[in-house]
Amino acid sequence: IFLTARADRAFDELVLDAGASDHLVKSQLNGPLLDRSIRYALERKRVEDAYRESEERFHLIANATPALIYVTDAEGRGTFVNQRWLDFRGRSFAEECGERWLEGVHPDDRARAEAYFSNALHQRGKQEIEYRLRRRDGEYRWMLDIGMPRYLPNGTFAGYVGSLTDITERKLGHEGLAPMHDETISAARMRAQFLANVSHEIRTPMNGIIGMSGLLL
Repeated sequence: IFLTARADRAFDELVLDAGASDHLVKSQLNGPLLDRSIRYALERKRVEDAYRESEERFHLIANATPALIYVTDAEGRGTFVNQRWLDFRGRSFAEECGERWLEGVHPDDRARAEAYFSNALHQRGKQEIEYRLRRRDGEYRWMLDIGMPRYLPNGTFAGYVGSLTDITERKLGHEGLAPMHDETISAARMRAQFLANVSHEIRTPMNGIIGMSGLLL
């Protein structure tokens, strides 16, 4: 809580942007105001701690999953990929975040994939597409990409969470694997839905932060 003699709206915004939970002016200070500010600061910290904990739980679940997992923002830019993804691609998160992961899509599939993702983002519907993705050893593997839209508790579209399943053998028609097609698709869909539910359930504290920030302003 930032306490000063300066009463200035612009200074309020500067202090809050710097991370303070509140800005109190000495000449306006009284017991109830200070009590309310302290209560808000404590509640904000509790919610922020809960959000960090929920993010850690989601990352632990995603990193324990053998599939390639990703999360995007509302503009479709990648904000998270799990360790399995990084191991498969052989690149760092900084190299894969945003839209740079598309660099790994086969040149013959890239335009089709970009058009599909753009349309799905506009429609905000479920994603389900197959394309080739470059592995760290240079080989391109056919991947089944299933993404589920995710929403904040207030109904705001927040992006996608999804998974990639390697379907190269089935795609190339290797004997004995074709009957597994339906099972592979079903399992991938269930995994994507599970991740979407997990993402929604353990990330809801963020809505509390947004709401309290609005009340403060």
